[in-house]
Amino acid sequence: MPVVVVVKEAVEPSDPANSPGPAEASASSGVRAPADTGTASLADLDTVELLDSVAEAFFTLDPSGVIAGWNAAARTMFGFTAAEAAGRRADELLGAQYTQRPIPAVLADLLSGASTSVNGVTPLRHRDGRRIYARVRMSTLHARHGAAVVCVFLSDVTDQVDAITAADAADAAVKKADVAARKADIAADAQRGFTEALLDSLGEGVVAVDQTGRGVVFNRAMRELHGLPADLPPEAARAAALTQLRHPDGRPARAEDHLMDKALAGQTIRDAEWIVTLDGHADRYVAASAQAILAGDNERIGAVTTVQDITDRRRAERFRDCQLAVAKILNRPGTLAELADDMLALVGRTLAWPYLSLRVVDPSTDTLRRIGRWSAAGYDLDELLPVHLTRDAPVIPARVWATGRPIWEPDLASLPAPGGASTPGGASTPGRVSVYAEHGLHAALAVPVRDGDDVLGVLTCFADTIEHDEFLLTGLLGDVAAQIAQFLARRRAEDLTSALSKARADFTALIGHDMRTPLTTIGTYVQLLLEDPAPRPNTERQLLDGIDRNSRALRELVEGLLDLTALERDDTPLAIHEVDLSALLTAAIAAARPAAQAAGIQLHTTLLPRLHIDGDRDRLRQLLDKLLTAAITGNPGGGDVHLDLDRAGNTAQLTLTDPGGLDLADRTFERFSPANTTGTGNTTSGLGFVLSRAIAERHGGSLVVQQDGRTVTTTVLLPMRSQSAPSPADR
Repeated sequence: MPVVVVVKEAVEPSDPANSPGPAEASASSGVRAPADTGTASLADLDTVELLDSVAEAFFTLDPSGVIAGWNAAARTMFGFTAAEAAGRRADELLGAQYTQRPIPAVLADLLSGASTSVNGVTPLRHRDGRRIYARVRMSTLHARHGAAVVCVFLSDVTDQVDAITAADAADAAVKKADVAARKADIAADAQRGFTEALLDSLGEGVVAVDQTGRGVVFNRAMRELHGLPADLPPEAARAAALTQLRHPDGRPARAEDHLMDKALAGQTIRDAEWIVTLDGHADRYVAASAQAILAGDNERIGAVTTVQDITDRRRAERFRDCQLAVAKILNRPGTLAELADDMLALVGRTLAWPYLSLRVVDPSTDTLRRIGRWSAAGYDLDELLPVHLTRDAPVIPARVWATGRPIWEPDLASLPAPGGASTPGGASTPGRVSVYAEHGLHAALAVPVRDGDDVLGVLTCFADTIEHDEFLLTGLLGDVAAQIAQFLARRRAEDLTSALSKARADFTALIGHDMRTPLTTIGTYVQLLLEDPAPRPNTERQLLDGIDRNSRALRELVEGLLDLTALERDDTPLAIHEVDLSALLTAAIAAARPAAQAAGIQLHTTLLPRLHIDGDRDRLRQLLDKLLTAAITGNPGGGDVHLDLDRAGNTAQLTLTDPGGLDLADRTFERFSPANTTGTGNTTSGLGFVLSRAIAERHGGSLVVQQDGRTVTTTVLLPMRSQSAPSPADR
């Protein structure tokens, strides 16, 4: 937290004969320099209380090199108390040789004006005799009556110097330590910027008043925050800044709200939040703390307020809430065009920006079409940004569409005049800058709505203030754009799924009516011809047999597709009864055995008797028949097929193992794959496993096919009938 020095006009020095000794001049937390003609002590500047709170070691010297001021950090660094150090020569007490020159010579250069400041690393001596390396900065301050005091700031860089190889020469060690110290200074500059200059570089966000309430410090950071010139006196700057303060709820600050007055009265205020409003700029959120400055005798000699800019934090919190709210809006039913206005209004109010628009790419016209817009009163940009934009239009949204990259402009009014150098999105095309300015617009941000490398749309925002939070704002709008892209991708997937479902339904209706009827007619006529007792040539009969066989295969395919569709849509209810799965499987095996023997297949069974489940007897028989048919027709070379029916907990488990005549790979449950043979001989429909799995799943079970080498194992799991459940007849 920055610290404030309250500087008063130095008093005239007193007679040396009547000046107090060094011990008498020391205070409990610092040392007031002896009064000496021509010397301005820290007491003259009223900085003793402040400097004791500084983490950096600090002491002052009079023109002869005698220590006049000594803060607590110096005591920690060297081991000498303020009373012990006061009145001692710095070179004798600390063994100081500043940059290889005696202290008096250095002081002479500073006091004569030959040098304005001296910086360097030098070895010094601790009270216990050990050597300390310190980075030293010496400068001179002059009081109004001409007296001077030399200020010495010290940073302990002993660790850096000790890290240098012991064999290096002392001069080289000092130079390397100087470099190391400068690097350390860079990392610490944000916290101790005031050390570069005692009065003007105290850090950011600092205001101080004297005991009368008159402003004496209004630092650079505060001037930048409030947009005030550097040459404005502190009291005038403070008065101007107070007119820009608002409470978090927007109420203007009143005289009784001023923190400095409360601090002068003895109160301590921590992290009071305020809003700084500055025409043409976005509101800034700050947290201010104030307290009194006390002298050694606890007399209040002023007050200090430190100010921290928390705009990024507050904006991030609001943006996080906004992102969640956007997600809720996009989860509502409706199209993006129907939801866009509510979403844009939410984002616009969160940003306090007066104009937002959302455009999507229209592939049919190759234009960027606006589907949503939100604007505050007086910010209609339809003339500048029409509903449809071409890819080469000289406007920001079209440029983002063409490049796929976001465009950020903190102040459109600062762009070159028409005819000047080009700017992002063509904002400098003739007349455009002036029109933006006429509308009171400053900042602009446009981000692409992307799905991978494809730009689906553009989200565009304009602000009536100058903005500088590019990273934060681009992150927010980028997240909103990502949510929009996910919404579009999700809706496209839903549309494709819906279209696919409709196409499947249309196809099912097509084959159910336009194919089944002609196939039935063809099959009937072929049967009539085959049953005709009139003699026919063998060739003609073979042709009729082929037509009959293939028409039956097509009818089976049509019936299978219709059956599968009904199962998947749950259109056909199951006739649930108690079923003895063991008996049902025995009957299915008996029916399939002739075909198995003809194909050279040996069926081996291990069946647990009286295994009862609740199910549709016909559908379960259909499942068993299709599994047996697939095992027989899928192994034309013959082999052994094993069927095991057992109980696994509350589940009936049917395992069918066959030699694996087909390479199933990952196509087991694809429609019309070779694995899905359901007919006999050459009659196949390509739906066997798919239908079987659908039947199992309709019964609350599952069907899994695994292939190990050439062996195929099909496992069907079906929930068993609960012993406590009533029988179907009792329901």
